[in-house]
Amino acid sequence: MAQEDAELLRPDLVFLDADARTRSEVFDLLEKRLTAGGYVREGWRAALDAREDRYPTGLAFAACTVAIPHVDPAFLARPYIAVVRPRNPVAFRSMADPDQEVDAEFVFNLGVMRDDGQVAVLQRLMGLFFEEDAVAELRAQRAPEDLIATVARHFA
Repeated sequence: MAQEDAELLRPDLVFLDADARTRSEVFDLLEKRLTAGGYVREGWRAALDAREDRYPTGLAFAACTVAIPHVDPAFLARPYIAVVRPRNPVAFRSMADPDQEVDAEFVFNLGVMRDDGQVAVLQRLMGLFFEEDAVAELRAQRAPEDLIATVARHFA
């Protein structure tokens, strides 16, 4: 992740131990904060749900399970990366096998607007989730700023 991508992580968009039990509740939480912050345009939520239905984003790594939902940049007003670490894992359909579910420990919602930006960020995140030490650090964080610092350190 380029430095410019690391700067898309902001404490007000990091939700640790979020009380969200379903994908819909995770998306509700994101929609409320992203809309209030002027990050997304009208239709963002419908586009996010539709894309997740067509192209599931749940991924199971040896070190952890994640979901990385995102939408077409046309639904973004300004760039961001939001992170939800639910109190308990939340089921997302698997990217590898849409008939299966992945209980995501982390949800990284990408709002990257630059050309090829989402692909680059996805690659960096996937690399992070292969690193057991990095994942252990992510799990241990108790403050949004500390989670951001951990992500940025592993992307340096």
